[in-house]
Amino acid sequence: MDSRLEIVFVSLLVVAGAVTGVLALSPNTPLVVTSPTLDNHGTNCYQPTTSFSLPISTSAPNALVVLIVQLNTVSPNSLTDTSGLTWHGPFTNYEANGDANLYWAVKPDAGPTTINGVMPDSEHFKVLWFDVLGANLTVPFDPNPSLPANSGPEDGPTMSVTGSTSTPNDFVFSYVTQVGGAIPTNTPTANSPFSLLDGNNNGCYSQAAWLAYFDASTTQTNVAFEPMTFTLSNQVAGFVAAIQGPSSGTTTSSSSGSSSSSSASSSSSASSSSSASSSSSASSSSSSSSSSMIVSTTVTSSCTVTFTLVGQQVVAWQGTC
Repeated sequence: MDSRLEIVFVSLLVVAGAVTGVLALSPNTPLVVTSPTLDNHGTNCYQPTTSFSLPISTSAPNALVVLIVQLNTVSPNSLTDTSGLTWHGPFTNYEANGDANLYWAVKPDAGPTTINGVMPDSEHFKVLWFDVLGANLTVPFDPNPSLPANSGPEDGPTMSVTGSTSTPNDFVFSYVTQVGGAIPTNTPTANSPFSLLDGNNNGCYSQAAWLAYFDASTTQTNVAFEPMTFTLSNQVAGFVAAIQGPSSGTTTSSSSGSSSSSSASSSSSASSSSSASSSSSASSSSSSSSSSMIVSTTVTSSCTVTFTLVGQQVVAWQGTC
C-alpha cells in the first residue's frame, strides 16, 4: 500500500469561484494547529422581563459558541435554541460581582439560530456572546488550575488578575463589569495585548459589561492580565479565561483506524453588523470576511475528510476512517 494518503478535494467553493486541488499527507504527520479564531459576537441589554430570545449566527460549521448571561445572584431556569444544540452550564465560577453565568455549545452547522432563555423572575440583565472557529470542541477551556482567574470587586477603573495557560496559541478572553458603570460615556479602553470584543454600558442594567480578547502566540506564565480600563473609577470585577485549540500532533493515519480533527485559523479581515432583538439595545458584528466553504473530500484507504474554509483559508477539518 502506498505510504501516503492522497486527499482529493471533490467540491470546493470560494468567493472567486470553484477550484479543485489535491493535498497529500504522510501518515502520522501532524497538521500545524494554530489559535482558535474569533468569528461573530454580540450583546443585548434587556429591560425587566422573564425571558429572552437572542438571534445569533456563525459563519462556518463546528463553531464553539460562548454565552454569558449577566444576572445578579441568579441563573436562568432554562436555555434552549432553535437548532437543538446541547448547552453546557451554567459555570458560575466564571463570575463577576454576582453570578455571570457562562454557557457553551458546539454549533455543527453554519448559519443563524435563536437562543431562548427563561428567567426565574422578572430581571434586568445583559447577554453577551461570541463564537470561535478551530476550538477544541470536547474540552474547550484551557484546564490550567489558575483559570478562570477571578477578581473583584476591586477598586476601578482597571481589573487585574494573574493567570497562566497550559498551551500556546490559546484564545484568551476576559469578561469585566463595573458597578454603576452603565452610562454612555463609560466605554472602556482595551489594554495591550487585549482588544475590545464586545460590550454594553447601556442604562437598562446598572452595571457595564464588556468582553475583551487576544490571540496568544506563546504560553502565558503568571501573567498579570489587565484587560481594560473604564472612564469611571467605580468598582470592577470579572475574570480571564482561555479557549484552547485541538490537541497538537493530531493526525489521520491509514493504519490507526481512528478519527481525528484539527484546525487552522483565518485572520479577521472584515466586520459586518447584524440585528438582534431586545427591548433596549442590541449589537452584533462579524470578524469573518466570507462564508464560502468546502463541504466534502475523499481519502484513499477508506478515510473521509471534511474541510471547512472561510474565504480561501482552512479553518477546520475533520477526518473519519
